[in-house]
Amino acid sequence: MNPNYMVLFAVLGGSATGHKSGFPAGALVGGLLVGLVVKSVIHMGLDPKIGWLSWVLQALVTYVLVRGSDFSSIAEIPRYLPAAIAYSLSLLIFTLGLAWVFSRLCKMDFLTSLFATTPGGLHG
Repeated sequence: MNPNYMVLFAVLGGSATGHKSGFPAGALVGGLLVGLVVKSVIHMGLDPKIGWLSWVLQALVTYVLVRGSDFSSIAEIPRYLPAAIAYSLSLLIFTLGLAWVFSRLCKMDFLTSLFATTPGGLHG
Protein backbone atom coordinates (compact mmCIF):
# COMPACT_ATOMS: atom_id res chain seq x y z
CA MET A 1 0.00 0.00 0.00
CA ASN A 2 1.18 3.54 -0.77
CA PRO A 3 2.64 5.18 2.37
CA ASN A 4 0.71 8.38 1.68
CA TYR A 5 -2.57 6.47 1.82
CA MET A 6 -1.49 4.78 5.05
CA VAL A 7 -0.86 8.17 6.64
CA LEU A 8 -4.16 9.50 5.29
CA PHE A 9 -6.13 6.57 6.74
CA ALA A 10 -4.26 6.92 10.04
CA VAL A 11 -5.14 10.62 10.27
CA LEU A 12 -8.79 9.93 9.41
CA GLY A 13 -9.01 7.06 11.88
CA GLY A 14 -7.29 9.05 14.61
CA SER A 15 -9.59 11.98 13.98
CA ALA A 16 -12.68 9.80 14.20
CA THR A 17 -11.45 8.16 17.40
CA GLY A 18 -10.52 11.49 18.94
CA HIS A 19 -13.91 12.95 18.03
CA LYS A 20 -15.77 10.05 19.64
CA SER A 21 -13.64 10.23 22.78
CA GLY A 22 -15.12 13.60 23.77
CA PHE A 23 -11.66 15.06 24.32
CA PRO A 24 -11.52 18.84 23.62
CA ALA A 25 -10.43 19.21 19.99
CA GLY A 26 -10.30 15.42 19.90
CA ALA A 27 -10.51 15.16 16.12
CA LEU A 28 -7.51 17.47 15.75
CA VAL A 29 -5.46 15.83 18.49
CA GLY A 30 -6.29 12.27 17.44
CA GLY A 31 -5.56 12.90 13.78
CA LEU A 32 -2.27 14.64 14.48
CA LEU A 33 -1.01 12.08 16.98
CA VAL A 34 -2.00 8.91 15.12
CA GLY A 35 -0.84 10.35 11.79
CA LEU A 36 2.48 11.32 13.34
CA VAL A 37 3.01 7.89 14.84
CA VAL A 38 2.20 6.05 11.60
CA LYS A 39 4.34 8.41 9.54
CA SER A 40 7.28 8.03 11.91
CA VAL A 41 7.02 4.23 11.85
CA ILE A 42 6.85 4.16 8.04
CA HIS A 43 9.77 6.55 7.52
CA MET A 44 11.95 5.51 10.45
CA GLY A 45 15.45 4.63 9.31
CA LEU A 46 15.15 6.04 5.78
CA ASP A 47 17.42 8.93 6.64
CA PRO A 48 19.12 8.32 9.97
CA LYS A 49 20.34 11.92 10.23
CA ILE A 50 16.87 13.48 10.27
CA GLY A 51 14.54 10.63 11.27
CA TRP A 52 14.32 11.40 14.99
CA LEU A 53 14.69 15.13 14.49
CA SER A 54 11.72 15.19 12.13
CA TRP A 55 9.63 13.16 14.57
CA VAL A 56 10.48 15.44 17.51
CA LEU A 57 9.81 18.61 15.52
CA GLN A 58 6.44 17.32 14.33
CA ALA A 59 5.53 16.36 17.89
CA LEU A 60 6.42 19.88 19.06
CA VAL A 61 4.30 21.43 16.30
CA THR A 62 1.42 19.17 17.33
CA TYR A 63 1.81 20.29 20.93
CA VAL A 64 1.83 23.97 19.98
CA LEU A 65 -1.23 23.59 17.75
CA VAL A 66 -3.22 21.72 20.37
CA ARG A 67 -2.12 23.90 23.29
CA GLY A 68 -3.04 27.10 21.47
CA SER A 69 -6.41 25.97 20.13
CA ASP A 70 -9.35 27.94 21.44
CA PHE A 71 -12.77 27.33 19.96
CA SER A 72 -14.70 29.90 21.97
CA SER A 73 -14.65 32.40 19.10
CA ILE A 74 -16.26 30.08 16.54
CA ALA A 75 -19.68 31.57 17.28
CA GLU A 76 -18.44 34.95 16.05
CA ILE A 77 -17.27 33.70 12.64
CA PRO A 78 -20.42 34.80 10.76
CA ARG A 79 -19.91 38.35 12.02
CA TYR A 80 -16.39 38.55 10.62
CA LEU A 81 -17.02 36.63 7.40
CA PRO A 82 -17.85 39.69 5.21
CA ALA A 83 -14.64 41.41 6.32
CA ALA A 84 -12.61 38.27 5.63
CA ILE A 85 -14.10 37.93 2.15
CA ALA A 86 -13.48 41.62 1.41
CA TYR A 87 -9.88 41.30 2.63
CA SER A 88 -9.30 38.22 0.47
CA LEU A 89 -10.73 39.87 -2.63
CA SER A 90 -8.73 43.07 -2.10
CA LEU A 91 -5.56 41.03 -1.64
CA LEU A 92 -6.31 39.11 -4.85
CA ILE A 93 -6.93 42.31 -6.82
CA PHE A 94 -3.79 43.96 -5.41
CA THR A 95 -1.69 40.89 -6.23
CA LEU A 96 -3.01 40.69 -9.78
CA GLY A 97 -2.41 44.41 -10.31
CA LEU A 98 1.10 44.25 -8.91
CA ALA A 99 1.88 41.22 -11.07
CA TRP A 100 0.64 43.07 -14.15
CA VAL A 101 2.85 46.09 -13.29
CA PHE A 102 5.91 43.86 -12.72
CA SER A 103 5.30 41.97 -15.96
CA ARG A 104 5.25 45.27 -17.89
CA LEU A 105 8.14 47.00 -16.10
CA CYS A 106 10.47 44.02 -15.86
CA LYS A 107 9.53 42.47 -19.21
CA MET A 108 8.74 39.11 -17.65
CA ASP A 109 6.01 36.57 -18.14
CA PHE A 110 2.77 37.45 -16.29
CA LEU A 111 2.62 34.03 -14.61
CA THR A 112 6.17 34.41 -13.28
CA SER A 113 5.40 37.85 -11.89
CA LEU A 114 2.15 36.54 -10.39
CA PHE A 115 3.99 33.82 -8.47
CA ALA A 116 6.59 36.38 -7.37
CA THR A 117 3.96 38.77 -5.96
CA THR A 118 1.68 36.34 -4.14
CA PRO A 119 1.93 36.52 -0.36
CA GLY A 120 4.97 34.45 0.53
CA GLY A 121 6.12 34.36 -3.10
CA LEU A 122 9.20 36.44 -2.45
CA HIS A 123 10.07 34.38 0.63
CA GLY A 124 11.18 31.15 -1.06
